[in-house]
Amino acid sequence: MKIKILNILIIFLIISGCGYQSFDECVLSEMKGQQVSMKSTAEKVCERKFPYEKEIYSFRDGGFNLVWSKTLFNSIVIEAKENETDYRITKAKMRFSEKSCDESRVQDYNNILVFEFGSNGRSEAYTAKARQFKCMRTDSVYGVID
Repeated sequence: MKIKILNILIIFLIISGCGYQSFDECVLSEMKGQQVSMKSTAEKVCERKFPYEKEIYSFRDGGFNLVWSKTLFNSIVIEAKENETDYRITKAKMRFSEKSCDESRVQDYNNILVFEFGSNGRSEAYTAKARQFKCMRTDSVYGVID
């Protein structure tokens, strides 16, 4: 009799699936009986189970040191020298000015490039204007939790 019940239970678990099926389902389940103040903790737990790309930096935040350099082939290389977060950088949207940083105003950063990062923390983008750029501003950075 115990073996039959155990077999039925195993079959039920296989059919219904074990664990959560999505990030949202995980958050809802983790929040049962919890105070609203625990939502960010539940989201972090579920994000580790269901990683996804999200914006982890905007031009108003800190936590990154992204440096840039020009190459001889009309391209710009971006490298993450520091990353003080739990996220692996996947993409960065950068704005460039043809004026020096001291002379540049917000409206001068009208050249936008998007960089896709590999596992080495580096990215390269090609543009005919690469040699004209003199200053860079980080617009937004995206990543996936490690």
